[in-house]
Amino acid sequence: MIETLRMPFFVLALVLLAFAVSFEIGLCLVWPALMPPPGGQLPDVSPGFGVPYLAAIDLILVYATAAIALAFLWPALAGRVQAAIGILLALIGGLLVLALILAAFAALMLMLTLLLAVPFGTLAYFAAFADFPTAKAAAALAAIMAFKLGFAICLILAHQRFLKMKILMLVIVSSLALTWLTALLHALVPGFLAAITDALAALITSVLALVWIAVLFIGNLPGLVRAIRSLLTARPAT
Repeated sequence: MIETLRMPFFVLALVLLAFAVSFEIGLCLVWPALMPPPGGQLPDVSPGFGVPYLAAIDLILVYATAAIALAFLWPALAGRVQAAIGILLALIGGLLVLALILAAFAALMLMLTLLLAVPFGTLAYFAAFADFPTAKAAAALAAIMAFKLGFAICLILAHQRFLKMKILMLVIVSSLALTWLTALLHALVPGFLAAITDALAALITSVLALVWIAVLFIGNLPGLVRAIRSLLTARPAT
């Protein structure tokens, strides 16, 4: 497959995916600069949970694509270390995503509790969460979706055999679907409820990311067992 791989398209796919993930992670840092008030001071505005949480599923996609690239470039090295690296990253990623799930769930419960605690809790909710920047989030999600679609198209153009890699294709579909779902949940409700649906989208994204991490962990176990067995049964040359 490496002999027929169209490397320019493959490299472009990796670059577009890196742009998407960098955009999701970096959005928390640059978001206030996107919304400067008339007075000149940067406001205390958050992009919410939905957009940054997309990085949880997309980092899994980065790992899957990087594993393919490693298998192309250094097949012998990939066979020895991929399972061990996959298990380690799955353990670390699982703990981090579990923390994200708890944070999104806690935020969702807090907002729902405040909204339903009439009248003072509702007033507190409106003061803290009713001004969710739906339009800015929609623009960010549109850019992220464009990067991901470009990544998927370039990957297929690099080699059509990628379409036969079921796990990779399912992760790509999951990433695209979660990006669309986040935008949909922002648009379905009135603006003052968008913060709640944003937290719900983040919770769905992180739960699905945890499921994929579990799948990758289980998928790497046989390779790790074979690697350990080969080390235990190896004999020094005489």
